[in-house]
Amino acid sequence: MAASRRNPGFDARTGDFKLATGAAILLAINIACVNLASNIVFFFKGIHPRTWWERAKDKRATGIYVPVWLLMLVVLVLLLWLRHTHI
Repeated sequence: MAASRRNPGFDARTGDFKLATGAAILLAINIACVNLASNIVFFFKGIHPRTWWERAKDKRATGIYVPVWLLMLVVLVLLLWLRHTHI
């Protein structure tokens, strides 16, 4: 079975923790990318809440979520890079 088709639970059960941590980091990177991409697409497509009070909450939430997802993505990529260079 190819390493890309494995899941972290299987690798952890078999004792291969290097593959398990790599798969878990890759999963977290994918989740961060999907969330960040959805926020960016909604922004550029002009998709906003309908009411003014929801728009105010949306602006505040977007101002928080996008930088948090970007920071998380940078940290995860750095973790993956550090893990790769130290093997």
